[in-house]
Order: sequence, then structure tokens, then C-alpha cells
Amino acid sequence: MDHGLPTQSVCNLCLPVAKPKSVSHPCLSVAKPSSVTCPRCGARHELFRQPVGNSIVCPDCRAVFEVESHRFCPLCGAALERRSVDGRERPACPRCDYVLYGNPLPGVAVVVVQDGRVLMGRRRGSPFEGQWCIPCGYVEADEDVRDAARREFREETGLEVELGRLYAVHSNFQVAGRPVIGIWFLAKVVGGEMRAGDDLTELHFFPIDAPPPDLAFEGDRLVVEQLRQEARG
Repeated sequence: MDHGLPTQSVCNLCLPVAKPKSVSHPCLSVAKPSSVTCPRCGARHELFRQPVGNSIVCPDCRAVFEVESHRFCPLCGAALERRSVDGRERPACPRCDYVLYGNPLPGVAVVVVQDGRVLMGRRRGSPFEGQWCIPCGYVEADEDVRDAARREFREETGLEVELGRLYAVHSNFQVAGRPVIGIWFLAKVVGGEMRAGDDLTELHFFPIDAPPPDLAFEGDRLVVEQLRQEARG
């Protein structure tokens, strides 16, 4: 693909060769939407990060619609086109047959309950700034899901935990363009000193029967309700 680059320079979206930092890349200069409007219900949603694919799930009505956030093949640089793959229309490369799947991101959360109270943190930054959630985060590509849960909890709370059983799994469509499969583990604290860090500004134990009204994630609401039901027997 001809990008008009200097001799001996190769686009890093076409071949795995490092580019000079001074080179401007046409493949990277594609305008990315900062917000989207659902064509079904009319709700407008801010895109806080680059969507994982070209398909957006509306957080309000669950309608699926397309945005052109990815236009070029990351393997060969050819323009992507729409193609039916596995029963769905997906962006695909006509040159090398690469298919862009907008798969959900794996997220982990750790549930610590002490004396009928569950530990939560107040979120720093978008999305849902200032709202409360069970400490959570994303799984790295080379990371075991349990290792990720321990790491994220340590980064956000300063505490070391021993993980117990898998407690819940829920899908999350609240952030447009960033669908998540959330995995909650029960755990007990075995060390460290509690202090808010990373994506949290403060930590607090809330009674299971009286969680904060401004919970960030619907999945956390379901988990708290599950804790409440189990506590009642």
C-alpha cells in the first residue's frame, strides 16, 4: 500500500516494521467519533475510548448499529469492507481475509465482605466519575484471570487477597463501544494496608442492605442483591 512514506519506511499497520516517529500515517489519521447516536431510540452516547469494533451496542435499548471507527486492515492496510461472517455483517479485509470481531473485553472484580459490609471504591475519571463500584479492572492479554483479579484489587485498594469461589458473571453494555464480560470473585483480605489508588479516590465498606445509591455498574447492583439474598437465607 502506497502511503507516500520516505524510502525504506513501511507502515506499521501493513507490516510489522517500526516506523520513524516523524512520519505521518494516513492509516492512523482517520477521524474517530467522540460520540454516537442510536438510530433506534435516539440516545446519544459519549465514546470514552476507541471502540473494540465497528459495532456499537446502545446502552439504553441494546440496538446494534455501525460506526466507522476502524477503516483499514491492521495486517495489510487495505480498506475494510462489510462481509457476512458467521451469520453477522462484520468488517473484513478483501485482500488478506482478516475479520474484525468486536468481542467483549474481559473484566474482573473482587468482592470482599466483612461483618455484613462490602468494600467499594469511588471512581476517578470517566466514565462514571464519582460513582461507586466494587474494585475491578481489565485482564491483560498474557494474564490468568485470577492473577488479574488479585493485581487489580491490589492496585486499587493496597490490599492483598486470597481469592475464593467464582461468584458471578454478567455482561455489561453500559459504555458504548466497550462491551465487557464481568467476572466477580469472592475473596478475603490477607495483607496490605487499605488505601485508594489507581482508578479510585476513596474506599468504604457499605452495609449489604444499604449500598450507595449511585452505583456505577448494573453488574455490581446484581452482585449486591445476590449478597443480600444469601445473607437473608
